[in-house]
Amino acid sequence: MTLISCDAIFPDKTEPSPVEVFDELWNGVNKRYVCFSNTDVDWDAVYAKYRGQISDETNEDQLFSVCCEMLAELNEGHISLQTETRQWSGYQND
Repeated sequence: MTLISCDAIFPDKTEPSPVEVFDELWNGVNKRYVCFSNTDVDWDAVYAKYRGQISDETNEDQLFSVCCEMLAELNEGHISLQTETRQWSGYQND
């Protein structure tokens, strides 16, 4: 799975809000993750579980942590998330 950078997603903004980043990540997985048919993960329920933890006041570290927790719900080693200073991989859950 590959996600494009925020620069490509939000070309007119210099910095998207935490809510926009979270929603774009969730939507990207929703549209591109091909293994939903092979799993019992309710991705809509995952959205409801984690979206409430994000607001415009959420800092970068909090956003990264919540996004990693959300992706961990997939229990998929081939998914990773990376910023300039942090990296998470689904393999960390194995």
